[in-house]
Amino acid sequence: MFCFGCRYDLRSIAASRCPECGRAFDPADARTYSRAVRAEAPRWVLALGLVAAAWPLVTAATFLVTTLAARISLGHCPRPYLDDPRSINSAVVGVLAHAAIVAMIAMLPAALVALCVVAYLGALRRWRPAALVLLVGLAAWAGFVLLNRYDPLRCVDWLFD
Repeated sequence: MFCFGCRYDLRSIAASRCPECGRAFDPADARTYSRAVRAEAPRWVLALGLVAAAWPLVTAATFLVTTLAARISLGHCPRPYLDDPRSINSAVVGVLAHAAIVAMIAMLPAALVALCVVAYLGALRRWRPAALVLLVGLAAWAGFVLLNRYDPLRCVDWLFD
């Protein structure tokens, strides 16, 4: 039997109060204590899952920032098939173009990490954090697909022409 408040092991306690947090319990009444320790996921697992789930938005942001840097460097909006990202004389655009490609390559591993975190949280019966990671991932992927489908700056066409 474990304390509801702090999960302290109460099996060897003679008193009717938890020595850790002071919460009262009755050894004869199972409603006043927990029968099992509820497993907690470390906070970094949830943070990792949220970052991995939101990775498509990071990728979309690198696309947009690269396109805006090219626009500043060229003096006009970059045109697909005419303004090659590798031919622009700007180190910033070159670095950002490579970062956008790396971010796009990392999308699949990030999605797998997010799904593993959802499975881990589900195994711990942590449904709310698992649902949060899943919803953030679905929203991020939907946003990424919409950006690519309705690309207002044509940044995807320009980067990958």
